[in-house]
Amino acid sequence: MRSILLLLSASFLVSCAFGQQPDVDAVLEATRPANNTFCVSFSPYVNGLSPDYGPQPTPELVGTLLDKLVQTGQVKCIYTFGSTRINGVIPEMAQARGLKVILTAWLSNDTAANQAETLRAITLAKQYPETVIALNCGSEVRYRLGAQLATEVVGTCIRNVRAAAVRQPVSTSDVWPAWCNDNVQTCSRWEPIGSQVDIILVTAFPWWENIQGGGRFPCFTAEGAVGHELDRFAVVKGTYPDKPVILSEFGWPAGPEGFTPSAPNAGCAKAGAQQQMVVMRDTFAQFERNGFSAIAFSAFNEPWKAVGKQQFEAYWGLCDATAPYNCRMPKWSA
Repeated sequence: MRSILLLLSASFLVSCAFGQQPDVDAVLEATRPANNTFCVSFSPYVNGLSPDYGPQPTPELVGTLLDKLVQTGQVKCIYTFGSTRINGVIPEMAQARGLKVILTAWLSNDTAANQAETLRAITLAKQYPETVIALNCGSEVRYRLGAQLATEVVGTCIRNVRAAAVRQPVSTSDVWPAWCNDNVQTCSRWEPIGSQVDIILVTAFPWWENIQGGGRFPCFTAEGAVGHELDRFAVVKGTYPDKPVILSEFGWPAGPEGFTPSAPNAGCAKAGAQQQMVVMRDTFAQFERNGFSAIAFSAFNEPWKAVGKQQFEAYWGLCDATAPYNCRMPKWSA
């Protein structure tokens, strides 16, 4: 593995000599909501399937799910959560359906798995250069692993992607406090990661802010969610004036219908299909109006995520987890 990475480093020096620049504008254009079309995160672990155990999704299932999204006439690109196993077939299938892909290398504290994910993502980005528009080094790595390890893990992935002379922009997606270097009152840069990426991919979830935010904000209803998203987007954008920013995940659970979290600051929030549509509609409308980019979370419900009191984790999708995988899509007027 070490020898492969040394070869990749040599190829990176060649690409630098010719001044090849990542096409950031193509990513921003693809992820801007426009005329009721948008981008959405995609994972094929629907009813009865889990990435952690048991049977895995088949390529046929991936094709069926992607077809459902295409049939809505509103989805123009997808954001993935891995590059190995079944996730490795997504770029080819997306290309066949005219969908653009933000491809993620899933990163953890497993060095060997990280190397496999990164190398597979590099291969796929080069194999499908017209479909894979950006390569994402990890999803919420700092949120999951902490600042020190995340900086090492994400930084290693970015260096290897650069060394491979991948022409697409590279980034990492994380929660807004991570991009503020955990300085939630006066946002400061997460370095050296902030300087290494081409785009800042930031997630903002008012629902989770109600539960985990410790009361630093008032309780957000579905109607108030877009205000928080725009505020956090502006804070991060102001902290990285030299980088384009994309809201890489936002959303609201559609169920269990009428559920309210038991956290002290969450009493105003209710899960439900109507509330989810309010958040999707308002966010896309405001971001389109301002020329900003945003990616909805997520395409399909994933029952495997529901654990204990967090049954709402199964209901973030716009489409059902069981066949025929019916979808409820937002419509808005910018």
